[in-house]
Amino acid sequence: MPQELAPSSHQDLFSRLHLPPADQWPVFLFDRPEVQYPAALNAAVELIEPHLQRGHGNRVALHGRNAAGDFQWTYHELNDRVDRIAHVGERQSATTARSQQPHDGRLLACRSQSRARGGANDAAAAGSRA
Repeated sequence: MPQELAPSSHQDLFSRLHLPPADQWPVFLFDRPEVQYPAALNAAVELIEPHLQRGHGNRVALHGRNAAGDFQWTYHELNDRVDRIAHVGERQSATTARSQQPHDGRLLACRSQSRARGGANDAAAAGSRA
């Protein structure tokens, strides 16, 4: 039985357009409880918020290297950056709505969903930024 790709909000379709034919795909079985995920998953919420809620916001979440050299961000710092990106997306969505141009803000508005459903320990995260 051929598999189908689930809908995606990603704008860059390069990977999807360059997949091998479906009959060459491996069979993915997601029948174990630890791999049961909802059809739509907000990775920013699922990967950052549990650490904040358990009080692990000062632990290192990300190591990297950029033009300035090596860096690392804690979960609080990563959460702050995600918040700022989401707010840019929210402002862009509001501006676009006023101008009546089509816009899909799902990719950038990752934090607003969390707040709407009562997620994140936003008070603790906000306190760490003060």
